[in-house]
Amino acid sequence: MQQKVGQQAKRNPAVENEAKRLFGEMRLLWTLGHLKMNPRQAQTFMRNIEMVGMRPTPATLRSICEAVRVEISALCVLARVLLASQDPKIRAIGRSILLSASEAGDPAATIHAVNVAIRTDQLGSKEVQGPLARLRELADSGFQHAMVPQGKVHESYGEDLKALATYERLCEISKDNQAEELQPSGRPSLKVQLKAMLHGHWGFLRETHEHFKSYTQMTGDMLDSNVAMALVAIGDLRLKNGPLFDHKAAYAAFKEAALKHEDPQALVWVREFDCREPYSPKWFEYTMKLAVSGYSQAAHELGDMYSLPRSKVLELDTAMQDEILNNPAYRGLSRREAAELDSKEVDPADLRRFLWASEWYLVAVAGEYARSWIALANLYWRIGLRGKAMAILRAAAFDLQVSTSGETFPEMTAEALELYNKYKATQEGKDAIAQGLYAMDVLI
Repeated sequence: MQQKVGQQAKRNPAVENEAKRLFGEMRLLWTLGHLKMNPRQAQTFMRNIEMVGMRPTPATLRSICEAVRVEISALCVLARVLLASQDPKIRAIGRSILLSASEAGDPAATIHAVNVAIRTDQLGSKEVQGPLARLRELADSGFQHAMVPQGKVHESYGEDLKALATYERLCEISKDNQAEELQPSGRPSLKVQLKAMLHGHWGFLRETHEHFKSYTQMTGDMLDSNVAMALVAIGDLRLKNGPLFDHKAAYAAFKEAALKHEDPQALVWVREFDCREPYSPKWFEYTMKLAVSGYSQAAHELGDMYSLPRSKVLELDTAMQDEILNNPAYRGLSRREAAELDSKEVDPADLRRFLWASEWYLVAVAGEYARSWIALANLYWRIGLRGKAMAILRAAAFDLQVSTSGETFPEMTAEALELYNKYKATQEGKDAIAQGLYAMDVLI
């Protein structure tokens, strides 16, 4: 495989870039301990799969694993990497590895093969019938990682009662047995997440977000507690119109998933149920938990809260007034900020909290919440950091692809360009450009 890819790369730069990307992805996951083989072993394994005709029998697969010195349990993560490739030939190898590992008895491969089939609406495909049968056996035996996917299969077939029974059985099993873990969670530790939240450093936030994306893409359905996923599924089923509808049962399921298992998706629902008004103490508690868990919209909402006009803050609950106006976490100005700052339009007492708000907006930007670009730029302009404001707008309108996943936001980009041109036409904007304060390094 290595020689073949190298020969193609000479003729096709896209193939060369894809080969380098895959090698880098495998090296990262191997370094982090998620991929249980080094990149060279992975390439050798892929070459052997091609040599035996792409769909090895379980016995042949075990022989290849022994020759390359890897375990069958390591193949699912490798298959996930290959299935995300832009090259259809490499994706075909990934699919072959996944299905062969499932046939050889690897539960992770079986679960992922079915999950892929659910997402791509391929449950009727002939090649998925084997993994479906094995998944059903795993779920019937009480293997907890298989039970949520089995419930999703039932839902795909319109068998909501069977799905509900599967989810509820998982919750019952979990009361007596702690959930097994197929592999360590890929979510960054709370310490790492908090470090990202508390330091408005663009490069660190972007790097943290990229690593988080890599973890989640490779570990997928292993990330969250099986019980939490089952509870969220129960809540979703109980909110569907029909015989299963039960608003109180849905709320109870979401609340248990949110507060006991810290599931962000459930917490979004609980916040919607419990918090009719924003900026209440309960709203703040839920929103902070969501933001720290990586929910970028919540980080944006905290930026909005900390940048409220003082008159609006004084209308809130006393505890929230104290949180917003007297937060001990507020930091002072950097030398660059002090040199650039023009706070004529802002009460000096509010500057530190506005800077704190800007750091929450940066967290949301790192999480690809597009609206935060505009909010952050407007806040910087408002407090006199006009070079930073113009740098952010220029980045949003010209220099950066808004989403690292390839998604674009044309309306936001157009708004950023319009606002950039508006500020550029002002005397303050002209001064910032003349002083070189609009350069991209002000983001770092």
